[in-house]
Amino acid sequence: LEKDIVSETSGDFRRILVAMLQAQRDENPQVNQTQVEVDVDALYESGEGRVGTEESRFTQIFSQRSFPHIKEIAKTYANRYKKTIYEAIRSETSGNYCETLVTIVSYAEDQISLFVNWLQDSMAGLGTRDDDLIRLILSWAEVISTLDSVFPTYQRKTNKLLTNAIESETSGDYKRMLISIVEGNA
Repeated sequence: LEKDIVSETSGDFRRILVAMLQAQRDENPQVNQTQVEVDVDALYESGEGRVGTEESRFTQIFSQRSFPHIKEIAKTYANRYKKTIYEAIRSETSGNYCETLVTIVSYAEDQISLFVNWLQDSMAGLGTRDDDLIRLILSWAEVISTLDSVFPTYQRKTNKLLTNAIESETSGDYKRMLISIVEGNA
């Protein structure tokens, strides 16, 4: 996989993907507030606090820190600098690299809402992005082993049941398979 990423991507986007493949992310759910403070200052000094951006520091922090730690970085950054971490990322980075950093922070802050947004996107507009819908349903059911937590968030954001959305966007065996997976995990 790393060889494919290296050959198909470039720049900071390649570096963040390769860094994530290295599996150096801290899995400790305990947040060290002192380290959060250090990271918040490092992000500011590597981005908004200087001319140009030191992307390597962004890559290191967002690929290695635990998700609870990143969630705390987002809160602390906003309190300290009166600007969200999303605004800082978007003003200091661009393209796929920017979107990757934004996705990491979004996942850290609320993985259910991020997943619901992806589901909505896969079924939005003309035609369903079937590959995305299948990947999302299967990966969520496999990793979390329950879709329970998705249902209320999906309904609150869209005013419709997830099963109804799937039924209206798919057909045949494909529809029955997705509904079976979703209902089997409800």
